[in-house]
Amino acid sequence: EAVGQLDTTAFHARAKLGGVGRRGYHPDMLLTLLVYAMAHGVRSSRQIERLCHTDVAFRIICAGDIPDHTVLARFRQDHETALAGLLTETLLLAARMGMVRLGVVAFDGTKIAANAARTANRGEDSLRRLAEKHLAETAATDAAEDAEHGSDRGDELPPDLRDRSGRRRRIQHALDEIAAQKAAAQARDDAARRQAEDYLRRLADPDTPITGPRPKAVSAVDAARARWQAERARLQRRHDAWHERAEQARAAGRRPKGRAPIPVDEHCRVRAARTTYDNALTAAAAAAEASNTKTSSGNSRKQPQANLSDPDSRLLKTRNGYLQGYNCQTAVSEDHFILHADATQDPNDVRQLDATTTALTSTATRLADHTGRTDLTIGVMLGDAGYDSDHNLTLPGP
Repeated sequence: EAVGQLDTTAFHARAKLGGVGRRGYHPDMLLTLLVYAMAHGVRSSRQIERLCHTDVAFRIICAGDIPDHTVLARFRQDHETALAGLLTETLLLAARMGMVRLGVVAFDGTKIAANAARTANRGEDSLRRLAEKHLAETAATDAAEDAEHGSDRGDELPPDLRDRSGRRRRIQHALDEIAAQKAAAQARDDAARRQAEDYLRRLADPDTPITGPRPKAVSAVDAARARWQAERARLQRRHDAWHERAEQARAAGRRPKGRAPIPVDEHCRVRAARTTYDNALTAAAAAAEASNTKTSSGNSRKQPQANLSDPDSRLLKTRNGYLQGYNCQTAVSEDHFILHADATQDPNDVRQLDATTTALTSTATRLADHTGRTDLTIGVMLGDAGYDSDHNLTLPGP
């Protein structure tokens, strides 16, 4: 009955219910099977097929015409986007029935393991060696078979070179992932460099002293040098102005007013700024020496990696160690309806609040528009300290 009230037109677009051969299964029946199975925690297509033989509810849904597990698997693969869209459709159905309360919306992230081993992570050099080895072995095998069989087809390649598992494709996918990571890191570095240059330019300007935290991309040495030079420039300007006034007074036959200023480099503020700069230089030299020692011992900067089994997954740090998988985000209403669900590659939650807020407000607006209810406005969004940042605390929205 619930599926009958949902918009299932996306599932009918590819359905073939007539023509040559056996008539296809009705999309609404297959969808009902999957929804009922998901509601009871059954995720295996083979298990669903077995239940259609033994479970009364499953037998009623398919009316005794039991689909093969391959039909169910292909249906799920072909309609992945439409199945994800059912989340909103079920919310609309529940909202029309008076459910879904948005006074308080809670959200959080959790690390979910991928179907991939941590040991399958490889760096770019390792992946390229694997690709070259794979291609070289394939070429050598082809050449040997050409010499043995001539123009005849001959036997198939050895099992480890048939590539039925898509190993070559996964290697290339992994290399593409590393290229994307390097491009994203380069973009972040460029943005940080521009921010650092702007900060140092403003810091060195004697007319516009600035305060506040130093950007991470600006070294303590550069900041201390800029502050020292700005302080020196400010006092030098005052020093030159006094001497100019004194010269004008002497030319007019008067004594200069006030006491002559001390040399700029002897002023307490300039000396304090110079001391801060010297201390920063010493600390930077010590840190560089420690870093060189660490690098020489084999702990060099970590390079981007990708997983051969699941190149989209990431190595994520959890309270119980590292996990190869995804950071999954979920948001629920007061009455426990899932409003938003997403799988991300981010190692923590801080960058997910913006996307979660946008998705939630969009869903709330759509629910209100389709139901005419006036109480479908998010009152409070409740998350933990994993989302805490100045940017997130000043976002527009609930």
